[in-house]
Amino acid sequence: MQILITLIIFLIISLIITFYFNLLKSQNSYSQNKLKDIVPEFNNMLKIFFNKYSFFYFAIFFLVSFLIAFFLLTNFKNLIINSAILPLMLYFIIPRVAIYFEQTKVTISENKIDIIEALFLKYYNCTLIGFLSGYSVKLIDNWFFLKIFPFYWFIFNFFVILVLTVLTLQKDIYVRE
Repeated sequence: MQILITLIIFLIISLIITFYFNLLKSQNSYSQNKLKDIVPEFNNMLKIFFNKYSFFYFAIFFLVSFLIAFFLLTNFKNLIINSAILPLMLYFIIPRVAIYFEQTKVTISENKIDIIEALFLKYYNCTLIGFLSGYSVKLIDNWFFLKIFPFYWFIFNFFVILVLTVLTLQKDIYVRE
């Protein structure tokens, strides 16, 4: 239950930071109402996100990547695995793989590999968000409850993963293709 609550809080904080990051990036002056009215913007962000993706496939890609990250940190307790190195690598590798799949994609095919590639192309950001969320939630758990590593190690790596999550959400919600 604590993992689910931590995940929900992490995602809400990530969406709030994404909104303010996009606001700072897109405007030079801000009205007081624009800064305070986060709830309607929060609803708009979720609407944009779920209009873009099927909830079923989003849930599958998010949960599978969340569980992979979560179980990876559950099984390995060393500092290298409990750092932001793997999320950083995936943040740069997954979009490159998607670009490669885009360039080599077959438009109409009944082949299962082509179908998986097409789904990955559409949902790779969901996969990345799920992985980053699972990694950060388990990182919090490893630091707070299991005391595996020091606070400064945790806060630095958590901040890096949070920034990667915000950048992925910002690209997925606000950048039009």
